[in-house]
Amino acid sequence: MAFVLLLLLSITTLVQVETRSSATQVASMRAKQNALLGLNIALGELQKTTGPDQRVTSPASTGDTNPTTLADDGVANPFWLGVYKTVEVGSETQPLEALRTWATDRTQIDRVDWLVSSRRALDGSIDPVVTDVVTLNGGNTADVATLATYNDNSGNLVPVQAGKMDVLSGSGAVDGRYSWWVADENAKFRINATRDDTVLVNGQPFEPRWSVMAPHQSNPSIISALSSFDVTDAAQRDKLKRVYSAESVKLVDPAWSTWVKENGRDFTVVSQSVPVDVTQGRLKEDLTVYLETDASGLSDTDNIVRGSTDEKPNHYEGRFSDLSTQIDYDTDKLPKFGLIKSWYEAGSEIEGFSGGTPQAPRAHDMDQHGLHPVILRTAVYIGMSFDVEPSGTTKLVYLIYPKFVLWNPHNVPIAPAKYVVQVRAQTTLNAQINDGGFSFAGLFGCIAQYGALAHSRWAFLC
Repeated sequence: MAFVLLLLLSITTLVQVETRSSATQVASMRAKQNALLGLNIALGELQKTTGPDQRVTSPASTGDTNPTTLADDGVANPFWLGVYKTVEVGSETQPLEALRTWATDRTQIDRVDWLVSSRRALDGSIDPVVTDVVTLNGGNTADVATLATYNDNSGNLVPVQAGKMDVLSGSGAVDGRYSWWVADENAKFRINATRDDTVLVNGQPFEPRWSVMAPHQSNPSIISALSSFDVTDAAQRDKLKRVYSAESVKLVDPAWSTWVKENGRDFTVVSQSVPVDVTQGRLKEDLTVYLETDASGLSDTDNIVRGSTDEKPNHYEGRFSDLSTQIDYDTDKLPKFGLIKSWYEAGSEIEGFSGGTPQAPRAHDMDQHGLHPVILRTAVYIGMSFDVEPSGTTKLVYLIYPKFVLWNPHNVPIAPAKYVVQVRAQTTLNAQINDGGFSFAGLFGCIAQYGALAHSRWAFLC
């Protein structure tokens, strides 16, 4: 009987343990599924709000009422991320100035979508920047979850909180909860950016052009808490390069653990950039492709300012086909892309001032960058004398002696050339000679030619 009783107790205990284990597994699975649900909802909201190109993200901390202090003054939820619309839905084809006025009106908070879970709809009826998270979720602290804790830059640890959303069962009962929040990687310091080794082309070192388009490498040692990092240490650089998550940053130096935990709002290891035109809804044009090749779709005669006139070919044909800024491109002499390209090409041809090949001078216009000396100083000396013609008529002669000091502002010599300078002046002289038989008043002008060598002095008579 004692053995049977012991056997029954053992079986009962085993069943209880297995039942509790199964219940724990079910609860864990339910929690994971709820978390996965929250993740999918966050991804959906992220795609819906930031998917269109005409969006700009900005953290709530930009509403700081006192930027002179390190703390986020007057901001209740500084770590929340807002998505601002840059184009009014349904009015995409309005003039640029109207678009700018609409997009920069920060008083209209209904134009902002907030990437955070909240039991109260953040539809513009209340401002989440200045309203605390508990109030936004019905005033009950049990309906708020803490998702992270960050340093507020003034030494205080501030929680990142979001509302708990209910997961309902088939009968309508609450079967679980989830919370989600999206951080802005765009505004963070890329802590593991590293510079690739120099590429060899035909045995010669070659600097990839893309390497100048972004910072070469990060140097965490500028932060006092990460001062143990030595940017000249190849082993440490290699460790930093292999970092793949915020948590793995502390593997470079275990002493960084506290800083990593408290400053997750300030650094990233995965941030990437895409050049987007947030008004026209497209990728920005890559001037590197245009300057290096002829395959960019841009032309030297294309206007830099788009939508400049209502007349083709100057008028911009794109998403806002009837957009105009009411600027006359040709009348105002605004630059074209060819001006940028000619300056770029001139820079690549420079051989240095001493011993370099002189470049032919050229005029500066909308399509081409000028290459010519600059008049550094000028002086005009005026004298007069009388001259008697064979007929006996007395003639008053003005003697004008201009002097020019030229300066070459470029680091390439300019080939000698001739330039035309026109000097005009208004006379106010009224002279009477003898019995009033002579008087003079009016305009006079003169034209002279001079060489292009710097510091040349020229005098001429007209």
